[in-house]
Amino acid sequence: MNRVAVTGIGLLTPVGTGVAPTWQAMLAGRTGIGYLKGFDPTCLNTRFGAELRDFDPGLFASRRTLRSTTREDQLALAGVQLAVEDSGLDLNTADVSRLGVFLGGNKDISRPQHLIDGALAVRDERGRAEERVLGERMESSFYPLFYVEGLQAASLFHVSQRYRAMGANAYFHGTADAGATAIARAYRSVRRGESTVAICGGFDSGVSFWAMSKMDGLGVLTDRNDLGERAFRPYDRERSGSLLGRGRRCSSWRSTVRPAAAAPGSTPSWPARAARSTSVRWSPRNATVRR
Repeated sequence: MNRVAVTGIGLLTPVGTGVAPTWQAMLAGRTGIGYLKGFDPTCLNTRFGAELRDFDPGLFASRRTLRSTTREDQLALAGVQLAVEDSGLDLNTADVSRLGVFLGGNKDISRPQHLIDGALAVRDERGRAEERVLGERMESSFYPLFYVEGLQAASLFHVSQRYRAMGANAYFHGTADAGATAIARAYRSVRRGESTVAICGGFDSGVSFWAMSKMDGLGVLTDRNDLGERAFRPYDRERSGSLLGRGRRCSSWRSTVRPAAAAPGSTPSWPARAARSTSVRWSPRNATVRR
């Protein structure tokens, strides 16, 4: 069994892009919570959340890629790029047949506007959408890449294509559990020698229209819109529910068969003995790892 080291971390959060800005915001007590601006939330009981205000997907993907991806896929590409850059690993010289990709997220389907435009266009004279009209007007009414951008595991394809990864891979759909599962699967892949390097992480677009409409209907979100960012605070005795946010956390993992195998900026080490115990020992950046 190989020892596993986390060599890079990429963060996209409502309070900053990257590890350092996010950490400083946490120390300062900034939440990133605000009135939703990504869509009109007046139809919902909860109109606040933690959005990525300054995220520019054009910095992380080509115009061609942006046309066939949703915001969730774009978060995945951005988070992976930040993690790879932070790792210092040169993936151009890596054995791509042993470069694994493991991702998890909450992507549902295509962008809402593309579905709305198509649904309105296929109504019959009575104002109802029918399959007959859909078949007649499908090509001219629906966004050409409607199905392509709606694939749940599209981020797995785009990340693998960018880094020419041809090793073990998997996509897990869910919420917070999906990202944790992807990270655990990457760890096991590297530890068992299935992958030499693994890119892994999770994304969550909880403040998208699809996610907000589902959770709002369940009644688990706060309705205290009048409180703004104070509507949801940890350990608040008077809180009335939760709030959702959007973000991405990625990391690159690699085997450390030899102590010198880790990149210069290796963050923590996950000892092999973690497989025999539920406890995990982390080592600070650039610290000496005990065997």
